[in-house]
This record gives sequence, structure tokens and C-alpha cells, in this order.
Amino acid sequence: MQELVSIIIPTYNRAHLIGQTLDSVLDQTYTHWECIVVDDGSNDYTDELLELYTERDSRIKYHHRPADRLKGANACRNYGFELSKGAYIQWFDSDDLMLNSMLESRTSQLVKYSKIDFVVSSMGLLDGINRIIDHKKNPEISENGYIIKMFLVGAYLPYNVSRTLYKRSVVQQISFNEFLQRFQDVDFNLKLLINQNPTFKFVDILDCYYRLNKSKYHNSVFVNNMFYNLYIFYQSIFATLDKTTKQNLKQQLAVKLFQFIKAYYKKDTPIKLGMNLIFYFKRELKLSSRKVVILILIILCKRNWYDRKGYFRIANFLSKAIGE
Repeated sequence: MQELVSIIIPTYNRAHLIGQTLDSVLDQTYTHWECIVVDDGSNDYTDELLELYTERDSRIKYHHRPADRLKGANACRNYGFELSKGAYIQWFDSDDLMLNSMLESRTSQLVKYSKIDFVVSSMGLLDGINRIIDHKKNPEISENGYIIKMFLVGAYLPYNVSRTLYKRSVVQQISFNEFLQRFQDVDFNLKLLINQNPTFKFVDILDCYYRLNKSKYHNSVFVNNMFYNLYIFYQSIFATLDKTTKQNLKQQLAVKLFQFIKAYYKKDTPIKLGMNLIFYFKRELKLSSRKVVILILIILCKRNWYDRKGYFRIANFLSKAIGE
């Protein structure tokens, strides 16, 4: 007998996109699923659109985030999980797409390897109407400590929740941090790895697509929100990590923060957002005064010299210095 898969989709003002996502759900060759869509207070035509989909197929269920829950996708994910009945849990975003074999492929892996707690597939990228293969390879090592390190200091994230089908039993005790509006995937998966010590498997089968939106990184409100949420994220994760792990990764974490500031800090980003992060790292990781000065200098460079001659020479010098 097929196990029930609960697909949980948070959404906010995505009426122009979520129809494509739901069509890809309806197209699944694996048919024993429920799809729980939780709206975060949309003011477009999401309600009207979802009414059509729920009438079309009773497996699609539409709910609104309760008024007493914090606004945000994480509260919607948690509420959707509370409503779900499936033995398998598939969180998915309201602008991403499934290939029609996605659920069948993932459930077959959990049946075949019955002792694992979740399976991770490959994901392509959707840039407008163009489908792009993401050539980043799945990690070769499915070992908790290695994957935790990748999430914290790796060049790219090893996976996200849309790529992952979880057994309900392994996520039952882990919830999404409802205070976070960014870095939700990383926070959730890190806590799962640290607290539950799960077993898992990577499968090199592309079965879904992530929709790119590069323009958001040029939006000052979005960038400010990223810096604010990065502070909350590190507070959450540093409280979970043991002292030995934090000290072993201290150097790489400082480099990671430097790279984040260098990539995203803007002239109009409030200086307090960057400074709060730097001094929080100093306290938690016992960073040297030299590292702190380098981190402050890259903020000052981004604020005052980014569009001036000599910026890239200074930034490259600081990049080398933070790594020493």
C-alpha cells in the first residue's frame, strides 16, 4: 500500500505563479498525496484561484495562517504540518515546479532504503521560461558532521527542503523558527541534523525546479531584512552548536561573514545591522581584534568606496587578510 505524502506549500501573493506549481502537483504519477496550501495573508487573487483548485481536486486543501501565529512562511509551514496526515512530508515553495515523477521517485527511495529518514534529490533552476541544469554535485559524503559543516561554511548549500522528502517520524520534534523570514531552510535542516542525527541518502535524479529571482538582491528592503534575519539565524544556530564545533569552525565562520557582507552590504544598509553581526560573532566565537577590524573595514569600504577607484584592490586585500 502506498504511504500518504503530505505536500505543504506556504504562499503569499503568488497567484500569478502558484497555479503552475499546483498543476505540477496534479500531474504526479504517484497519486496518494494531500496538498496543504497555507496562505500568509495575500491580497491578490490567491483565494479565488485556490477555490478553483480545491473544487477541482479534493486532495488540495486551502487554509489561512491563524491570526495568532506570526506572519511568515515558517508559521505557515508549521501550521500546515500540524494539519497534515501523511507518513511522508514534502515541503515545497509556491513558485517552484515538480516533474511528474518526483513523488514516485522519492517515495521509492524511502521504500527501498527503509532505514533512512529522508532522501534528497537534485534540483534544476528556472530562469524565466528557461530551465537550467544546476551543475553543483550532490555531496559525496552522507555524514551528519560533514553536511553540517557544508551548511555552515560551505561554498553552497547541500540541499533545501523542496529537494527533500522526509519521514514524518524524523521531523516530528523539529519545527521551523517562526521568528525567521530568511535562512529558514538552513536553520531547519541544521537543527534536524544536530538534534536528530538522522540517516539520509542523496539521489542524483533531477525531479524539480527552483525559480530564480535575482532582482530581489537589488532591493534595499530585502537586503536589510537579510542582515536582520542573519543575526537571528546565528543566534539560533550558535545556541544549538557545541563549543568545540564553534571553535573548530571559527576561522571559516569569520570568512563566511566577511563574504556575506562583501556580497550583499549596500551603501544604504543601516550600519547597525552589520555591526551587530560583527560584535555578536566577536562574543560568540572569541574573534581576535584583527578579525573584527577587517570585518568593520569591509563594511566601511562598501559604504564609502564601492563605486570609487581602488575599491576592488582594497576588498581583495581584506579578503586575503580575513583568511589568514
